[in-house]
Amino acid sequence: MNTKAQLIEHFRKDHNLTTSDIDKILPFFKYRTFEKKELIIKENDQVISQFYIVKGAIAAYQTDLKGKQHTIQFAIDDWWISDYNAYYNDHIRATLTLKALEKTHVLEIKRTDLENLFIQIPALDSNFRKRYEKAFTKLQQRVLSNLIKTPFERYQSFVKEYPKIEQKAPNYQLASFLGMTPETLSRVRKKIIS
Repeated sequence: MNTKAQLIEHFRKDHNLTTSDIDKILPFFKYRTFEKKELIIKENDQVISQFYIVKGAIAAYQTDLKGKQHTIQFAIDDWWISDYNAYYNDHIRATLTLKALEKTHVLEIKRTDLENLFIQIPALDSNFRKRYEKAFTKLQQRVLSNLIKTPFERYQSFVKEYPKIEQKAPNYQLASFLGMTPETLSRVRKKIIS
């Protein structure tokens, strides 16, 4: 697995970074591996990094006072993840737990390093801004979907848009993400099969 080549390709998708730019970027990323079910960030941690997923899958969730998990995000190969509220606000600790759904290989970058790279490489700053815009749009679509669509419609949309995640996520986390109970998810799947 050539992690650096994958990261280079990721950055070249939307922007024409020069070889010099890429040479500046790569040393700031740290390669890490997490085993299945290993916690990457725990609630109340200080969050100083975000993670580019080379290979694997991660779920981000919050646990309420009754111990119920509320999954807000999944991330798979070639995606980014962190607890962004804590990442961008030094005075806020993590409210999310990030957990590997399978053996997961990531490239980690610290916020201070990334901000310095944005100053040195404006195209990288633009790359991340566009990524954040896409993420915000997806989040808005998800909120509207949970408010307007039926459980059946939400599941169909999810499977169509993210088929790989459905295969990796446990049913209870997938149901939570879709705003339904595991029992409702089971009924929706049975309806599709029949």
